Amino acid sequence: MTQRPPGSRTRRYLLILGSLMVAGLLTFSWWAFRTNFPNFFDREQVDAAEIQVLKDVNLARLASLSGDSSNWPQFRGANRDGWSPGTNFRMNW
Repeated sequence: MTQRPPGSRTRRYLLILGSLMVAGLLTFSWWAFRTNFPNFFDREQVDAAEIQVLKDVNLARLASLSGDSSNWPQFRGANRDGWSPGTNFRMNW
């Protein structure tokens, strides 16, 4: 009969115990997540109120609020010529 090195049985029990603890922790985490967020993975669920809000948005009104496209800031100014009609700009930063 061969002898086992000292502590090999203890190591095996600790490995089994640790594995059971990790499995239990993962199972509890999954259960707690599913209990607190039951519809998290349900991609087929539709919120009718949010859909109605999206239907009621007037995109033409939102586009008019953004302003004229010629007024958008550019790297070299509105006309891309390096000249700005504004005054009193800071010359040092």
